[in-house]
Order: sequence, then structure tokens, then C-alpha cells
Amino acid sequence: MLVTSHRDIDEATSQLLLNSYVLDAVSELAAKIQIFSLSNQLQ
Repeated sequence: MLVTSHRDIDEATSQLLLNSYVLDAVSELAAKIQIFSLSNQLQ
């Protein structure tokens, strides 16, 4: 990947940050769902 300008770098960086933020949110949600289903099985 060839980056031509600072703006391209900024866009790529913000895209990476957004992707990691989304991944964090998804994994957190998955953990909550897992805990929820486990507590349902125990009852």
C-alpha cells in the first residue's frame, strides 16, 4: 500500500481505530451474551 499524503495516512489511521473499536465492542457483547446464557443454564 502506497500512501501519498498526510490525509491518506489520517484516513487509514482513523479506519484502523474504528475497526479496533468495533472489534472491542463486539467481543465485549459476545462475552456478555456468553455470561447471560451461562447464568440461564444454571437456573
